[in-house]
Amino acid sequence: MKKYIYCSLFLSFFMLQSYTGNAQKYHPMALEGAHWIIGWDRLSPPWLDRKYSFTVRGDTIVNEQEYKKVYQEFFEFDEETKRFSNRVGNPNLYALMRDDTIARKVYAITQETLYQNCPINEEYLLFDFSVKEGDTLKWCSLDGLQLESDVSLADSIRMHKSYYLDEFRNTIYTRFGAAGYMDGSVVEMTVPIIEGFGHEFIGPFLDGSFLIDYCLGTNRECGLFPIIKNDWFPIGAEWYYTKGSTNSFSQRFLNPRITKDTLIGLQMARIWSQSGQLEFIYAEDNDKVYRYDKDLKQWFLLYDFSAQPGDTLSIHFRDNQFFEIVVDSFTQIELAGDTFDVQHFHQTLDGDIRVDWGSRNIRFLGNDQFIFPQMSIAGVPTGPIRCYSPKPEKLYSLVSFACDLVPVFENVLEKDFHVNIYPNPSNDFIQIDIKGRQGSEKYYRLFSSIGRVVKEGNLMDEQIHVSELPSGLYFISISLDKSTTYTQFIIKK
Repeated sequence: MKKYIYCSLFLSFFMLQSYTGNAQKYHPMALEGAHWIIGWDRLSPPWLDRKYSFTVRGDTIVNEQEYKKVYQEFFEFDEETKRFSNRVGNPNLYALMRDDTIARKVYAITQETLYQNCPINEEYLLFDFSVKEGDTLKWCSLDGLQLESDVSLADSIRMHKSYYLDEFRNTIYTRFGAAGYMDGSVVEMTVPIIEGFGHEFIGPFLDGSFLIDYCLGTNRECGLFPIIKNDWFPIGAEWYYTKGSTNSFSQRFLNPRITKDTLIGLQMARIWSQSGQLEFIYAEDNDKVYRYDKDLKQWFLLYDFSAQPGDTLSIHFRDNQFFEIVVDSFTQIELAGDTFDVQHFHQTLDGDIRVDWGSRNIRFLGNDQFIFPQMSIAGVPTGPIRCYSPKPEKLYSLVSFACDLVPVFENVLEKDFHVNIYPNPSNDFIQIDIKGRQGSEKYYRLFSSIGRVVKEGNLMDEQIHVSELPSGLYFISISLDKSTTYTQFIIKK
């Protein structure tokens, strides 16, 4: 009797565990970061013309019901890299999807007619994993496979490990009637529909294409990133910056450029090169730009044009140092007939460090001072930007002179007098203190850091007002009769 009780208790416990285990084994389909990589062709060479992804990204609420958003993103084949990595257009909201984990069903809402018998902008049953063997499937989404027949049966239900998954899943083997021959005669075909995955050969939606891969993660982790043909860093792109200096009156320029592609981990990136200095950068969705820190072996945000006015961005400088900027506003600037977005910002005092960077980020060109944040040498930062050329036939100039201008100052240096300037830096005026020989005629000229004369005149009271000039490095020439000397100062506001 005791043995019978033990056996009964064991069987009851086993059945309870089996029931509970099965109830917990449901795999939801609408998972954040789920990617179904789909192939599409025109049935003519090249056989695979394009691929796209159905990607689950973000939440929304419709009629007090929570849904996950499903986006469609198209990618084209790039001959240069032999990869499908060029995204075409922007992500398109394709459908809304939700799981009923208790009823083991998947529902969808679509904004266009995907299936003849499914409603538009209304919820319909996409998959039902509660069916039993022999049940007739009454899903409107099966219309895409029925074609010539009403046959759609749950032929068998068993555990199946798909090529795309690392585990066994509950799978419905469905039997459909389809027009399989040229004469339109009906044949039967069997397609596995996998819990939490969809059609093994097609994916979540029956749209006439075929499944290439499945991935759970970000676009980058799934090998989908619009890098090769983005508008930020085409190969061969060049920048022109004024080169800062503390001891030269012949100011030169820097001419960094994008040299080639590289692969860092799974991330395709571009190499930015200047005199042997290499940086690795990439753009994502034309809104965000990332820079790679070779020491920390990590990607960090550099630009973010998706930020809104009032947003605070933490920008990496080097090591474990970050500085913060607050987005103030957005405007536009027209260069060479093209319009560019301009992000205006200011640097806060809350970060680990304060750096020398401009106050404007120009989409596709970078910061108006220098593409990367920097610490100036002796108060003389590199920059500002002069020009940008994404390709040989296109040049965007932000200055009124040649991009590669090297200003040359008169080579007349007299030793019988010299000049001291204070305060330095200044924001209002500079006082000129002339030591040594005095002359009857005193004349000054102020030069910007790229050699333009910004102010000149007779030096009457040995004081020059500079409040109307922007911050930056300036040079001044002082002439006494026919003798001239030079020095420099900084305006900082």
